[in-house]
Amino acid sequence: MSSPSTDDVPTHAPDQWEGFTHAEALAWSRVILRFLPHPAGAGVLGAASTAHAAGRPPSGTGWAERARTAAALGFTPTTFAAWRTSLTWVPANRYAAHPHNHAVEWPMHQPGHTFDAEVWAGWPFLLTHGLSPEAATHYALLRAEDAGFDSTGSAAYAAARTYGDQYESALAHRRARHGIDERTDPQRWADADSRTRDRLRRDLHESTQTFRERSIRAQAEAESAHARHEIRTGFARAQQRWADAQKRAAELRDSIANGAARDEERRRRH
Repeated sequence: MSSPSTDDVPTHAPDQWEGFTHAEALAWSRVILRFLPHPAGAGVLGAASTAHAAGRPPSGTGWAERARTAAALGFTPTTFAAWRTSLTWVPANRYAAHPHNHAVEWPMHQPGHTFDAEVWAGWPFLLTHGLSPEAATHYALLRAEDAGFDSTGSAAYAAARTYGDQYESALAHRRARHGIDERTDPQRWADADSRTRDRLRRDLHESTQTFRERSIRAQAEAESAHARHEIRTGFARAQQRWADAQKRAAELRDSIANGAARDEERRRRH
């Protein structure tokens, strides 16, 4: 059974990276490959690595769009990589908005992850004001919780919902196709569900003393920063700028669509 995504093999079409220089496209695709919008199998990962080795920026479904969104928020490939790494040092079980709680999963694939621009719009601003990447991540997630985070109505989580709805049937199909029997081969039965493997890995990481100490320090730094007026207001303004930009983009799309509809109506009349 194929996944809901058409992202089976990354393409090398340069127009997908329009607006980026060649070097920028290479840098962004390298970091996006480690935080994919959609699950990726071995074929995708291998083809992308081969493309990078040859100096070509690979692109799959949603890769360039994710880079554009992140760049519009003020991320660079370097700071986006730092943000992604910081997620591994912030407990997913503490924050509902944590991307690890909204993985885009498919059997035997590298999971994809959501990127909610509304939650992370102020993250680059926090770095410019001295917060560590981990503290900035705590801060953004704390603010999302305070704002009453709810993923159900957000388009940012649509891929996770789509894949989640189809995962169980795909998993059953895979087990049946390979003749995996829970009674005679319990290990292969369990390994086919890559969600269990990935969550166990995260749980083991979060149980370490080093993780707890780093997380406590970073959260304390975030809470201390929240007491500073310039941090609170600057973060809120960054989020509002993103919201305003999204509103303007929606209005422009509506205007274009309405204009096309009016043109079509005039053509029919004549």
